[in-house]
Amino acid sequence: MDYHAYTAPARVRALLVPLGSLTNDRFHELSQELSQAFEVRLVDVTPTRTQQFNPQGFPSGRVFYEFSTSLDNQESMFLHDFEPFRKTFVVIGITDQINSSIEDEIKQLKKIYKSSIVHCAVVFGEKQEQIGPTNSENVFHCTKQSTPETVMCDVTRQLLDELSSYISSYQHITLRSPGTLGSNDRAKPMTSTKSKRISSGSSIGLSLSSDLSSSKITIKTPTERRYARVKGRQAKILGNLLLLAGKYSDALNELTEAIVQLKAGNDYLWLGSALEAAGVCIFMLTYLGMSYQIPHALASVINSSSAASVISPSPTPTASPRSSIATTINGSSPAPVHANGSPNGSSTSRQSVELEKIPVEDLLYKIMSKVFHLYESSQNDSEDYVPNLVYCESILRFLRFMTVLNIGGGLNDQTRNHIVKGSAITLHNQNDAFEKSDILRLSQKIMTVQLKNMDVLSQTRIYTSMASLYGALGYERKKSFMLRTLFVSLRTHLNGERGTDIVGPIYDLEDVINTVLSTYGISLSTESDIKDAFSPKWMQLHKSIIKLCINVCQEIQDYKTVVALQSMLLTRYLDALTDNEQHRVFAEIQEVSHKHAVPTFYFDPFLLRGVYLVRPPNPPKKQTKTALINNKPANPVIYNPYTKTEAVEKNYLVKGELSEFLVVVQNPFAFPITINDIKIPNMDIFRNHFTVAPKSVQKIHILTKPLKDGHFEIESVTIRINDFTSQPFRIAKSQKVKHVKKLKEKQEQTTNILSAYMTNINSSNILDRVDTDTLTIDVIPAQPSLQVLNSPDPLMLLEGGTHRLSLILKNNSPVSVNALDFTVWDSTLDPLKKMLEDKSQPATEVYEFEYYLYKKSLKILSDFTEIEPFEEKTLELEVQGKRGVKQISLGIDYGHSEEGGDAFTRTLQVPITAIVHSSTDLADCDVVPLVQDISSDKYDIWEYVNKNSGAISDWCLFLLDIRNLWNKAMSIEVEYEGFKSSGFIVPMETKRLVLPIKRIELDYENLKPIPSLSGKQYVVPKISRAEDQYQREMFWYREEILKRIKGTWRAGGINGELELRAIRLAQKKLNVLKVDRVSIDIEVENSEKTGVHHLVKTGDFVTVDVKITNNSDRIIKGVIRNIPTANSFGPVERRLLFNGMLQQPLKKPLPPKESYTLQIGAVVLERGEYEWGVLLDEQDSDIQHVSRTPLRIRAL
Repeated sequence: MDYHAYTAPARVRALLVPLGSLTNDRFHELSQELSQAFEVRLVDVTPTRTQQFNPQGFPSGRVFYEFSTSLDNQESMFLHDFEPFRKTFVVIGITDQINSSIEDEIKQLKKIYKSSIVHCAVVFGEKQEQIGPTNSENVFHCTKQSTPETVMCDVTRQLLDELSSYISSYQHITLRSPGTLGSNDRAKPMTSTKSKRISSGSSIGLSLSSDLSSSKITIKTPTERRYARVKGRQAKILGNLLLLAGKYSDALNELTEAIVQLKAGNDYLWLGSALEAAGVCIFMLTYLGMSYQIPHALASVINSSSAASVISPSPTPTASPRSSIATTINGSSPAPVHANGSPNGSSTSRQSVELEKIPVEDLLYKIMSKVFHLYESSQNDSEDYVPNLVYCESILRFLRFMTVLNIGGGLNDQTRNHIVKGSAITLHNQNDAFEKSDILRLSQKIMTVQLKNMDVLSQTRIYTSMASLYGALGYERKKSFMLRTLFVSLRTHLNGERGTDIVGPIYDLEDVINTVLSTYGISLSTESDIKDAFSPKWMQLHKSIIKLCINVCQEIQDYKTVVALQSMLLTRYLDALTDNEQHRVFAEIQEVSHKHAVPTFYFDPFLLRGVYLVRPPNPPKKQTKTALINNKPANPVIYNPYTKTEAVEKNYLVKGELSEFLVVVQNPFAFPITINDIKIPNMDIFRNHFTVAPKSVQKIHILTKPLKDGHFEIESVTIRINDFTSQPFRIAKSQKVKHVKKLKEKQEQTTNILSAYMTNINSSNILDRVDTDTLTIDVIPAQPSLQVLNSPDPLMLLEGGTHRLSLILKNNSPVSVNALDFTVWDSTLDPLKKMLEDKSQPATEVYEFEYYLYKKSLKILSDFTEIEPFEEKTLELEVQGKRGVKQISLGIDYGHSEEGGDAFTRTLQVPITAIVHSSTDLADCDVVPLVQDISSDKYDIWEYVNKNSGAISDWCLFLLDIRNLWNKAMSIEVEYEGFKSSGFIVPMETKRLVLPIKRIELDYENLKPIPSLSGKQYVVPKISRAEDQYQREMFWYREEILKRIKGTWRAGGINGELELRAIRLAQKKLNVLKVDRVSIDIEVENSEKTGVHHLVKTGDFVTVDVKITNNSDRIIKGVIRNIPTANSFGPVERRLLFNGMLQQPLKKPLPPKESYTLQIGAVVLERGEYEWGVLLDEQDSDIQHVSRTPLRIRAL
């Protein structure tokens, strides 16, 4: 309800009350619907029984209602006869169903609200049939067919009827001033002389007595004066009621009559009130757009010499049009007025014409200036003086009028609608209306009044209205001063109400408190906005204002607001509070919350600083495929830099299994706090009571159990501090980075500060203040639990030996194990990995390191892949005697996977102590070529060589020196492509074994690079090309040997395999092992052969055949060079003759895998032994091919 609207004297107050079993929410909903019909046109109202308030007499009029749901005008009941608009004339009961007792309820309303003249009920419903029938004229139906506007027209008709009876009750009574009824306060202290009164505050230069002497009404006796007062007061009351009834023309006439009589009776108080009502009539006629004529009597009072502007005009003449007007009018002589109000002479007529020509706002300005002067003049009267409330509210109503015109650009349709209907208004920077200085000067009059003697409600309305006016004009400091003054006054006044037995808040000052906080800049949400956090604040001032608001709310027993303000102190102004103040505020919050059952939330929104999942000792891991027990080689890895992704280790929890979380909380306060409950979404928590020390950050470990499986993102945790209400807390990671500007930014301030603050606290609205964190967890379905029932005993093995053992596995869960995989670790892996980190190692050594790295020291013999619930199974293992092993660990990866779903496994580690001792050692090896046929079968070697096809030059002997490193004798055996060689070795002795091996044919010119078992790609060697070629040859020829050779040892009852990977091939050994790319065979046709020599007779002609065979993959061109030599001294040319040239080119290029034979005739002249060698020089290259076995000739 707007008590200080300028048109308040033209508004009918109506009280809305619920009837029957109407709920509170439904009542407010229906009240809002009925309140929309606050304007009633008299043309729509049914004619009344009496003529005085008949709407047909002024069909253009309006009746405006001011609806309220509470009766809060009891303090001003003594003013009802002086200003009837303060009275609640209409009481409307609201319900949505009708019953037989509705008439009784209306009668009850009449008993409760006896001073009201209209008591009726409005029944809401969709249709008339739903409401039910009724024959009462005091019951109205509001349906789709009968709108609220129609209902209010019927209520208005009853009001107009009852006003006729109401006004008649004043005909035979004497109307007394409020001072004689209940008001003992004055607008100003009474003074003894008129001049003193004027000099003490009035800006009017002349007294009212000079005006009265100009009237032609001659009153000589007190009786006549008293009669004029009685008649004038009755006319004023009638005028007030006609103004409420919307008959503005009739009201203006009655008020004019009252003005004449009251002026004649020197009744300053009632004359001022009548003038004010007349001004409202003029404004309402202007609002309706109707023409009117200012009565001569009214013009006479307004134009009197004492009607100077109460507000001194602006110094600049052009600043306000009222300045010049006031000067003109004040300079004219007042004309006498007859008792009947008619003008005497032309002066009054001229003044009336002048008033009609000036703008309405200036006319009202003149009227109100006179009103204020009359009210101040009434202070000399001991009975008929103006009460403080009347004086202040009269000023406030006109201040509101002036302010609306100032900010709205003058008197226009927009400002008129705002003044009458309260519609929205658009601010204008430029206007010709009242100056702010005039408004401020008039507002100072209120500050001269002793408001502390008023009731608290009236004081609150006056101070808040003043603050609202200052705020609308942009004077924020004056606004804040008014509100602070209000709170100081309230605190003083409410001290007197202590001890009253009242439950609940006495007054609702939430809007006022929000205004105070906003005015002093306490609306900054430092807990939710980083900009507000860096905005400048006057901490101590804000602190004192909040404490003042707390004291006021404590006095009115608004404990909900008390808790909110105290919480705000701890949240936003912690740095301004001492430790003792913090303790006291916290204790008061707890006491008020517990004693008055006020829901309270913890005041630190940054309580939660982190939530972390403590990694369990055996967490489940996600597998891309279900791993089974196998030894299949891994697929080759193709490097693709564009598919590289960062490895993110996910946290997997198992439904129904215990897990541990680490919760980090802070306590920046000087008092300890107790955490009584922590709730993580979808988790069952077992321990929920912790104490956090003052000014500390503490880590809390909590045990949880996931209640369901799925993917969850934990953004907040619900925590209950002490006995406060549980509330969510977001994970505050760190403060946002904000560039602090030196210039203060103008920010939009919220209108409901307390509600916004509590929303920020109870909903953890901190996203614009800090960077928050989110914990992502995945809860998988229930998984099996595997247990090893036995532990393996410590073992000792010899290198190359084996030992079998068994493990008993048991599934202790109702979930089957259908995903099994085994991993083996031993003590040699870490040193090998460290060696692999050395990038300078040659490729051959890197291969050996990787070979032993991937060589398993433990072999899985069992092949089961599933363990049923609560089933036991035996796992058979075989421990391999790997060199350097001291400890072995078997990892059993087990889990349960649904068909088509993901597989999750956990690892069960089984430690095995196994110490491996050295058994044998390959001390050395060598390769010896065979160049002479041995036709003896006495030895196995020659028997093996002669049995297999091929020339003797295709074979070589492989020599192995094996040493026994064990403390017992052992027998060894080595096999190479079916040939076995064995021996017996005593401890610490070495035995040589000889193996015949055939030369190995490889394309040594196009050998592949040395592979990497770890899948390394694009490894560029940092050695020369020749060194790289040598390493490739050594590696691949060695690999060919290792494929064909194997060895075993036996010592007593144990046996094992020989480790032969220590074979190393030097370049000389490689040359022996290689099969030449071009082979050269030399023979003598038709000759006998003894051993390695061909037998020929001296002087006989022989033919030497030189056969060139191309074993490579390319065409060969070159020159054949024959080189015969003799074993005795002397030149060979004198002992051996030949036919042709010893150096001859190949007649044509020799294709791959083909042969070319060159024949040379020769004769031996002397007996002896000769050798015939052949050399092939390739064309266009430096490659030479030499015959591996030269031709040996013995001449007889």
